[in-house]
Amino acid sequence: MSIIVAFMVTFVLRDHVSVWLLSLWILMVVLPSLYSLRKALSIQKKLDLKMMKGRSLRSSLVFTLYMGAMWGCVDLLFVAPENSFGHTFMALVTMGLTTGVVASLTPLPIHCIGFSMLALPPSIASLLAQPSMESKAIGFLLIAFVLALGYVAFRNHRTFLGSGLIKATKLR
Repeated sequence: MSIIVAFMVTFVLRDHVSVWLLSLWILMVVLPSLYSLRKALSIQKKLDLKMMKGRSLRSSLVFTLYMGAMWGCVDLLFVAPENSFGHTFMALVTMGLTTGVVASLTPLPIHCIGFSMLALPPSIASLLAQPSMESKAIGFLLIAFVLALGYVAFRNHRTFLGSGLIKATKLR
């Protein structure tokens, strides 16, 4: 999904940013995403649970943090400070990506929180710095969104762990 969204963001921002800088950013998002997708598909084919131990979880966390930083930097690098539409657009994009991360990485709440703490604060700061009350309101809504999503991530994680305990009890 990150690949599709990266191309969409590139299309929207193409007239406002230097082409080489935008091209560099999209390569920094797409290439690691393709590698991660290839790796995930190879793990899925083998379906070996031993592969989901320490090292792969650490590399997954590093990738998730990297992607959060890549999405967070868009608002800082590519959207002009006075462009409230651009900041609102990027806030919506990063909110959607963060929701996807929480939905797909429910068993790993640290990944979810890490991504959102790197992807969303630049949008929040940019929106709160805007002179319009609408931008400030969106910034505060984004803060509420982050807090609610953090709560949901940990609740889902507890539910995930609880369902594993119930299954383990039934197997005995």
